[in-house]
Parts: sequence; C-alpha cells; structure tokens
Amino acid sequence: MAAPAEAERTRKVMSEAAFQGLQVHNELDRVLVCRHLAEAWYLIGDPRRAETLALEGLALGERHSTFGPSFNLSCLLAELYWRQGKTGRAGFFWEEARHIIGLGLPGQRLDLAVHHFLGAELGLGKVAGDTGEAGRLMAAELAEIDNEDGRKILRGFRCYGEIIKLV
Repeated sequence: MAAPAEAERTRKVMSEAAFQGLQVHNELDRVLVCRHLAEAWYLIGDPRRAETLALEGLALGERHSTFGPSFNLSCLLAELYWRQGKTGRAGFFWEEARHIIGLGLPGQRLDLAVHHFLGAELGLGKVAGDTGEAGRLMAAELAEIDNEDGRKILRGFRCYGEIIKLV
C-alpha cells in the first residue's frame, strides 16, 4: 500500500492528467481518453470517478461504433459493479460486452479473460460457473510475460490476480 503522501501525489497527478485529457473535444479521441482515465482511476481506488468516465466513454463509444474501447469499458464497468456487489448492474454491462463479442469482433485477451471470469462468477451465459476459458486466456497472457516481476504486477491489477489463481 502506498504511503499517504505518495497516494495524495498520485491523486493530484491523476487529477491534472484528467483535466488535460478531458479537454479533448473530438468524440472519438475522447472515448480513448475516458477509457484510459477510467481504468487508471479504478486502479488507484476511486471507483466513483472510474464509473463516471467509463459511462461517458461507453456512451460515446456506442454512438460511434468503437467496439474495442466499448468492450473494454463494458468489462471494466461489469467488474467495478461486481466488486461493489451490484450484480444486476454488473450483469447488464457483462451483457453489453457479450453483445460486442457476438458481432464477431476480437477483444483484447485480458478483457476476454475478465469477461469469461465475471460471466462464471455472476452465473451468466454459456460460461456460468465455468472459469476454464478465463484461466486459459490468462495462461496465454502470462506466457508472453518473460519475467516474474511482470507477472507479479499483473496479479495486482483489477481482478487479474483472481483469474491467475485459476491457471
């Protein structure tokens, strides 16, 4: 856990980055800014800001059919609500992500692992209760990381550590 002074500096830098990033007026670029800022806020422990930016980015992403970022944001929102015990909202965004997969578009492997993991945890779709695919996807991701420090870092992000336990 970061020292309070370090955590405060991190929040200040994030606030400044968010301010600068949100000056982007092109909606396609703003989708990406929202996506990255939402994940960053989530990772440093501010789910409220993460949620606000993820919802904004998802709305813009769906308006402009940016399926990759929309898939990422849907998975992030599903995970965020799952962590908060809001299974109905988590399931809604899990279904949003499933719809994007259903279009035949490839997702990023880590997002796909999260999607399969949350589907199993929430008892949704064909993956209800089956974490096998999430574990297989994560094993492939881990195989590409050539050092233990990198694997250790990955374990600390989002729900990746819980998925890694399945490998």
